[in-house]
Amino acid sequence: MDTAELSKVDDGWTVLTFAAAYGLEKVCEALIPKMSEQAINHVDKDGNTALTWAAYTGLEKVCEALIPKMSDQAINHVNSDGNTALSIARNKGFKNMCDLLTTIEATKQNEIQTNLKLTTTKTSHEKLIEAIEARNEAEAQNLIVHMDTAELSKVNNDDWTALTFAAAYGLEKVCELLIPKMTDQVINHVDKDGDTALTWAASSGLEKICEALIPKMTEQTINQLTDNNDTVLTLAANKSLGKICEILIPKMTDQAINQVNKDGNTALIAAASSHLEKICEALIPKMSDQAINHINNYGNTALIAAASSGLEKVCETLIPKMTEQAINQANHQCDTALIFAVRNSLKKVCEVLIPKMSYEAINCWSTNSFWFGFTAFTWVTLNGDKKICELLIPKTSPEVIIDILKLTKEKQFIIEAINSCNKTSPEVIINILKLAKEKQFMIEAINNYNNKLVKELNLILDENNPNNAIKMIRAVKIYKKLFKEYLTVEKTENFKPLQNTIEDFIKNNFFTAAGVCKNLIPKIDNNEIHISCLTTEIIAHIVEYLENEKWGLEVETLG
Repeated sequence: MDTAELSKVDDGWTVLTFAAAYGLEKVCEALIPKMSEQAINHVDKDGNTALTWAAYTGLEKVCEALIPKMSDQAINHVNSDGNTALSIARNKGFKNMCDLLTTIEATKQNEIQTNLKLTTTKTSHEKLIEAIEARNEAEAQNLIVHMDTAELSKVNNDDWTALTFAAAYGLEKVCELLIPKMTDQVINHVDKDGDTALTWAASSGLEKICEALIPKMTEQTINQLTDNNDTVLTLAANKSLGKICEILIPKMTDQAINQVNKDGNTALIAAASSHLEKICEALIPKMSDQAINHINNYGNTALIAAASSGLEKVCETLIPKMTEQAINQANHQCDTALIFAVRNSLKKVCEVLIPKMSYEAINCWSTNSFWFGFTAFTWVTLNGDKKICELLIPKTSPEVIIDILKLTKEKQFIIEAINSCNKTSPEVIINILKLAKEKQFMIEAINNYNNKLVKELNLILDENNPNNAIKMIRAVKIYKKLFKEYLTVEKTENFKPLQNTIEDFIKNNFFTAAGVCKNLIPKIDNNEIHISCLTTEIIAHIVEYLENEKWGLEVETLG
């Protein structure tokens, strides 16, 4: 029979394990030279080998013949009873077999110890990496001095060089020693995470190391993206390395300059967040509209970041380039660019932003834990900026204005701003009138509001248009709502004097319904506008308003 036939396994057994189990010494001796190595080392389903069976049946010579042909694993295999060939031989008293197995074990242990010694004898490169990881700069520097370029340029199993380790651990002096001794290829090495020594140096804020590395880097590695989609420019901006950013920008591709990382940040957002005004000004002309208007994962735009950092010029440069959505953007804490601009007293920015912003965005209130509930108007009241206050009032909700007036002690400048604002809504004035302490102040605001409507009315009448009457009645409705709503709400005796004052004001003020009629008379007499221009229905409406206000004299004037 040939080797292939003899080496077959049947039900987990070979002919050799059968012969050994049955104690057939001569059969075993004849089989061993003809069996394959795999068959000799075969382990049956009970964990026994031909060697363990030979030991059980006392075939010492067969054991001695098998041992040199078997693997260490098969010799030391433990069967289902927990026995090895050596333990069986000891139980059986097979001295020669025990000595042989013990010698093999001792030899194996010596080999293990020798290998351990070899593996524990560390190379200079391994020692250097250990020193860097331990941040032992003195030890690392001492090792570098005695190492050649080939040793220093090795890449370890984690795809790191000594230089990337030193840069990642922020060891500036170690990096300074390494750079002159390393090849350009290793300096430009990109690890499995997309990092280079330069990206690590930028991440660690090592300005001098970045300066030393950049001239040695290829265009490709300078524009390399990390696994977080960061460029070295974004990383340098994050660490406020303005000088490095200045050096990098001319070397970066358009794609790299407009790159968005996994946090949604661009180099521009990073630079603005780090107060790098010059870098922002250098980046903006090079960036696409899409990148300039990009919103990061936290809801911030470059404009919000610039306003937050107090970069007035950057904001002024950005605003004309921002979309309506980006200008009105509120971040995840509901802070807008306007809130930050007002908070940082960026008056010019506020003046440009406010007309461009929606009512909702202007009245957005912050959920930031440091200024929870603050709106742009809240910051105005804290900063005491009357001019910005005047700009905000027409777009600020009455509720916000009333709440601020109730809470703040310094009300005077707010009242003055309201008084000087021609666009204060009737609702705001009505609500402010309800604040007892502010009623006298608001008389001025009422006068202001009426005077503005008078001017508008005169302009309308000058147009000599029959539709003017309709516009006039709309104006009267606004006026009527302003006072009538207040008078119906406040009916206590305490408010009687003020009520009388307001009624007198109504009678004497130029822009009452009666005042409108008086204004019409000279124009009728001069044929500039004729009473026939007004329909009977419109005249009836005017008369109704006048009668409701009990102004009989003026009604008679109209006929």
